[in-house]
Amino acid sequence: MELTLVLGGLSSGKTALALSLAQRFIPPRVYIGTAEPIDQEMAQKIAQHRAERDESWQTVEAPLELGRALRESDKKEISLILVDGLGVWLGNLFAKKIDYQKYIIEFLDTLSFVETPLIIVSEEVGLGGISPSPEVRRWGEALGKLNQALAERAKRVALVVAGFPLWLKGGDYEPS
Repeated sequence: MELTLVLGGLSSGKTALALSLAQRFIPPRVYIGTAEPIDQEMAQKIAQHRAERDESWQTVEAPLELGRALRESDKKEISLILVDGLGVWLGNLFAKKIDYQKYIIEFLDTLSFVETPLIIVSEEVGLGGISPSPEVRRWGEALGKLNQALAERAKRVALVVAGFPLWLKGGDYEPS
């Protein structure tokens, strides 16, 4: 599997970079979205992200079952899977008080079998402050460890700041 990990903060341009990188792959491509329209703001953000993709994308919603969505997408005749994003997915698991560690293990195990090139978008949590909320601290700790595990497996890792990528690993992959 060819994995590119795109990290960045809130509204850093990480999804835009991932979509730009995805243009190198001939359609059809699969976009796995993890967000749920839990309020009007999130519904607008989901609609905005949908508008950024053309009809050549197949969209799969996976707010919880990300491992299964990856396995099913990998069976299709596609050139790329883009997962957006891991912070929201992990937040969904925390919000529903689900055993997130079990889901993380399943997700990482699934990656061992995925043959389709993969771009994963995730929030970088290591630059922020320390939350007074124990649950938010656990979420940040879990996402940080997940990002590290993915970065270790990835061929390329980018950190996006103000719309610009800083290539941390395998910087030979320029956006179009």
